Amino acid sequence: MLLVQKEKLALFVDMDNLSVTGLETVLSRWRYRQTTLTLRRAYGGLDKLKGAAALLQRHGFHVRANHGKGTTDVLLTVDVMDALHAGQLPPVVAIASSDADFVPLVWRLRDAGIRVVGVAERVIANADALTAAYHDMEWCDECVPPLAAVVNAPVPMPAPLPQPVQVPVPASVPVSVPKPAPVPSLAPAPTAPTPVPVQVVVSPVPLATARTSEAQVAPTKSPAPIQSTEGDLAKARALVEALQPWQPHTVKQLQQMGSALRERNLVSGKKPLHTHFRRFPGVFQVMPSTGAARMVKLLKRP
Repeated sequence: MLLVQKEKLALFVDMDNLSVTGLETVLSRWRYRQTTLTLRRAYGGLDKLKGAAALLQRHGFHVRANHGKGTTDVLLTVDVMDALHAGQLPPVVAIASSDADFVPLVWRLRDAGIRVVGVAERVIANADALTAAYHDMEWCDECVPPLAAVVNAPVPMPAPLPQPVQVPVPASVPVSVPKPAPVPSLAPAPTAPTPVPVQVVVSPVPLATARTSEAQVAPTKSPAPIQSTEGDLAKARALVEALQPWQPHTVKQLQQMGSALRERNLVSGKKPLHTHFRRFPGVFQVMPSTGAARMVKLLKRP
């Protein structure tokens, strides 16, 4: 598993078996990941250390030069073991060397529970041996370019947008619209003939014929009104007084009048009672009925 963001580790570099470019590349990558280096140690011959002096000084490395050929591996191993026993190592330790001589040290650190990351250049390293020993490998020659190179790289300008293509608009083609077929005119509905007034000619009837018709159709004569005399009015008053109380515009039954009228000798014989009242049409009104139930209405006092 490769290093993650903001991880802490200790770095031990064998400059005799790692190029300056390779170290700068991996440091740029770790800076981009915000990796914190708690220990920075570099080992090698004077010539190698002088060539990397500017890079090592810029990143704050503690440099130790060897005292003869083959002593670089011993110095690096002793410092790692001292830091392990002193409790100065973080959970992750990185050993930067393309040499496989540090494989025994790697296994010792793994036994102590340390996660060990190898940093090497594949073109000069024994890739199989390193991959089998380390937990993870960072190959310098397969890393991304240094961060500074990425930041300072010219930004490619975007390609200009294509110019809009002007499509010529075709001239308007006159469209002939067919004229609608003429609507056949409807013949006016026949009107009804104006009625001719009928003149009725009445021929004059000869005078002689008219008189004959008048003679043939004689009008029906209405009965002559009964002429009331003073004596009759006195009898009418007597009838009203005999039937008191009797107010105008009220009615009485003939059957109830007979005994009162006979006691005063106002009626006699077999003549019907209603005939005595009919003699005075201005005073009495005999109601249309039959028999003894006939009613008489007093119109006014005589």
